[in-house]
Amino acid sequence: MKDFYASNKYTELNPDYHVEDSQFKSKNFINILKKNNFEFQKVKNIIDVGCGAGKILKTMQETKLFNKKTKFSGFDVNKKIIDLANKESNENLNFYNNDFFKTDLYKSADLILCADVYEHIEDYIGFLKKLLIGGKFFLFNIPLDISFRSILFDKVIQSNFKKVGHIHFFNKNIAKILLEYSNYKIISTVYAKNYLEIKKKSIKQKILSVPIKAVDFINEDLSASLFGGYSLVVLAKS
Repeated sequence: MKDFYASNKYTELNPDYHVEDSQFKSKNFINILKKNNFEFQKVKNIIDVGCGAGKILKTMQETKLFNKKTKFSGFDVNKKIIDLANKESNENLNFYNNDFFKTDLYKSADLILCADVYEHIEDYIGFLKKLLIGGKFFLFNIPLDISFRSILFDKVIQSNFKKVGHIHFFNKNIAKILLEYSNYKIISTVYAKNYLEIKKKSIKQKILSVPIKAVDFINEDLSASLFGGYSLVVLAKS
């Protein structure tokens, strides 16, 4: 799967590299940190593993919640996308086409971001265990592909496999169990309501969102399990 991302195949299928989702993911990360009274000013460095175009890190830096000396570093296997990300680099924000595990920053990060990453990695348990010793606190955004809808309609899983390269699929319970199995201590979780947060909806999407909103209002877990279109945002520590 690494070749899928290191080459231009992924960018050909996803030319925007999901930049449009970055602000949404950054907002969710910041909100869960605030909810848990995270001490932003004590953070010396933040690492984004699988940073893509770097917009999540950039947006988090722009919140100015962290101290002025906090270093923001992003790593990705795709050189083309790293070159794009570095167009917005600054004194404390840099991006690298390197393996994070082989850098001097490994095992010294205060906060590690891992947004929509390990569902693409063959040995994701090995990856998670290795990532665990890389830092103190962790933020995950995990797509929840398993739902009643995805079981009913094969094309949901097939699309996520073919277009965005998901080779592992999760629901909320599986995601939490596997993080705990990998020795992460989960502090807090919230849903990222991807489908409901789409601002520009087609008429079909607007119609479909009505029952989803209704069920979500009553029970978030039930809505995620039935309809899908959610991700799980996790704050954890080593």
